[in-house]
Amino acid sequence: MTVIQSNGMAQPISGRLQRLLEWVISSQQSRYITPRPVPADAPEFTQRLLPDLACDISSCTQPATELATLLVPLQSWLQQQFHPTRPDSLLQALWLPGSQDNGYRCVMLANSAEITPVSDPVHVLLPAGHRMQSLTLKQGTAWLLVNGQHIKSRDQESLEQCLSLLGEQLCRGLNGWQQQQQRLQQALKDERQWHAAELHDSVAQVLGYLRMSSARLAKRCDNSAELSALLPEAQDLSEQCLFAYRQTRELIATSRLSTLASELGNELNQLVEEFEERSALVFELDNRCENLPLDDHQATQLLYIVRESVCNLVRHAHASHARIRLYQEADGTLVCAIEDNGRGIQAAANNGSFGLQIMQERAQRIGASLTIGSRQPSGTCVRLQLPLTHPLTQARHDRLAEPSFRK
Repeated sequence: MTVIQSNGMAQPISGRLQRLLEWVISSQQSRYITPRPVPADAPEFTQRLLPDLACDISSCTQPATELATLLVPLQSWLQQQFHPTRPDSLLQALWLPGSQDNGYRCVMLANSAEITPVSDPVHVLLPAGHRMQSLTLKQGTAWLLVNGQHIKSRDQESLEQCLSLLGEQLCRGLNGWQQQQQRLQQALKDERQWHAAELHDSVAQVLGYLRMSSARLAKRCDNSAELSALLPEAQDLSEQCLFAYRQTRELIATSRLSTLASELGNELNQLVEEFEERSALVFELDNRCENLPLDDHQATQLLYIVRESVCNLVRHAHASHARIRLYQEADGTLVCAIEDNGRGIQAAANNGSFGLQIMQERAQRIGASLTIGSRQPSGTCVRLQLPLTHPLTQARHDRLAEPSFRK
């Protein structure tokens, strides 16, 4: 690519500027996802693809799902250089640290029957010729599993140089992604708190006045023979104003909700006490988990999901009993189940509810799966499954027989 100078002469542009122009004019999908063709010679590869790798990683949505695709050109080049006669990929897996050093997430970079995608690199049984390369990040340490089998001795030094360059770019990209996620989370938190303040200073104030006025009106109608005919309408108005006021206060509370992982158990206890006072339901909290490897973001989203589920069953389930269970399975998966003995969820509500969609989005933000369905003999079950690092081994955390609900 060339540019025309002021004297009319064509001058080739630098490699960095050419890469920038190609990135600007390309589509968003081709910038981050579409694998680039692998150059035939190493110098062009190291000068062209490696510098772009850090930008691609820091700009992607989820490295855990997109990283394998981003590394396809690099994997192909390494295969041609060091494993030309074998189908084995050199880069096997990458363990990414969680927030605040709470656990790891395994990203499989190649299909290998010898590697099990466990959640902790310390527990990986390394096949012969494999080794771990540490990547020091600003928030924790990542671990890259490299397949060094069948590497000729004369190629060892070249391989080490390539892995060193790759490690630098992975660190730059992952650090950039972590910083970007921190900025997004802070922006979301600030936005929620701003909306909560606006609700408090506007709608909540008006509803508070209407709640008190409608209650006084209903009392006057009850005490006056002349106004007794208006008593049903006045009572209904008073109840609706009270309901709207409580709903607004709840929105303000949840908008400002931020939970420390260490306080999750206490927050669940307070949630149960709050809804027992506000409804006629009997709640049961079965919390078998302590000192979970959760970060504050995961704990906050989990509490949001539980609160929304409990709100839904109080309003719509027509139940007499509800239960919240929190336990960890043998494989380290955290399970949170919210169950009731009500009339069950309708298919239309399950597919079109805005609240249920928000719950699904919250589960996706923390890498969890959320299922909502009917339970037997009656009622609804909301089940959240979140993979964690360390499985609980105590016998008291094993799955116990399910106690029957009261109908």
